[in-house]
Amino acid sequence: MRTFAKPKVVVSKCMEFAACRYNGDQINEPTVAKLAQYVEFIPVCPEVEIGLGTPREVVRLVSDGEDNKLIQPKTNEDLTGQMNEFANEFLGSIDEVDGFLLKNRSPTCGISDAKVYSGIEKSPVIRTGSGVFSNRIDYFFPLKPREDEGRLRNFILREHFFYSFIYHF
Repeated sequence: MRTFAKPKVVVSKCMEFAACRYNGDQINEPTVAKLAQYVEFIPVCPEVEIGLGTPREVVRLVSDGEDNKLIQPKTNEDLTGQMNEFANEFLGSIDEVDGFLLKNRSPTCGISDAKVYSGIEKSPVIRTGSGVFSNRIDYFFPLKPREDEGRLRNFILREHFFYSFIYHF
């Protein structure tokens, strides 16, 4: 029987790997579970990696003009620098990667649907955007496929994402 190299995919650790969501939950993600025997996953939870516990206080993206800041409203702490530092170290240490499968709507991992607020507390959502960690992926791996688990429920998007491994691999 022939063996094939497995694609390497960075995945949000909260999906099938650890109970590290802000509320202490783990997400059962069927796509990740089905891919486990075919893919070498590199699980990461950027929020835990910068020292935020599980469970933890909520963090959110807050508009700062054209940019967004990662703020923990309860403490008013700006975590943007810490997150960028972690992302730079983590992504810079990866020799080879074939793609990214991230948690949707996350202020760190969201690809395009993370809520961006106008202020720290009791402020309206003014747009959606990329999470802080996801933004750094654009810098380090601009041509690698990225997708979130919500969009993979769409058959066409899921097939395109899988095909992109073959194309890039």
